[in-house]
Amino acid sequence: STYAQDPGLYCSIRLAWTLWYLGYSDQAKEMCAATLARAEAMAHPFTLQLVLWFAAWIYQDCRDPRAAEICLKAIQHEENHRQLQFQSPHTLRMKGWYAAYCGDPAAAITHLTASFEEYGRTDNAGLYGPFALGMIAQVYQGIGEHNQGLAAIEHALGMLGPQREYWYAAELLRIKGEL
Repeated sequence: STYAQDPGLYCSIRLAWTLWYLGYSDQAKEMCAATLARAEAMAHPFTLQLVLWFAAWIYQDCRDPRAAEICLKAIQHEENHRQLQFQSPHTLRMKGWYAAYCGDPAAAITHLTASFEEYGRTDNAGLYGPFALGMIAQVYQGIGEHNQGLAAIEHALGMLGPQREYWYAAELLRIKGEL
């Protein structure tokens, strides 16, 4: 199908993400690279976009900024080349992360806030909103604005209850502890 994703590759990239959450970052990166290679060989735009998005996220979580940057640039190329916008809040979030990585906190906060606002206009607000707020908190932490960072974390933690989306709760609490 033109607008669907390949279920095998989707499951494979989600497995890579699960491996990271279980503490197997090396295995996660290996699975990620293998899935990316298969998605590129398939040349199905929606599958490739989905795999690139998850790969960027996995590499970001694994603290591999160079690999995440390569994925982000490929995502942006695909979005521009094929006019794919179905992952735009995720792309904004990744742009925010990349701006923070490059030392531009103002741009990072702008992109991450826009990402959070975009998530708020979707059914995924409770799923991905706390993640975006956690990233905003980390940017604030990096520039010494601890109160603003804590406010973002408290907002994120407040979003967890109603949706029962606790997959990122431990990371939010870790960030809160650092702030």
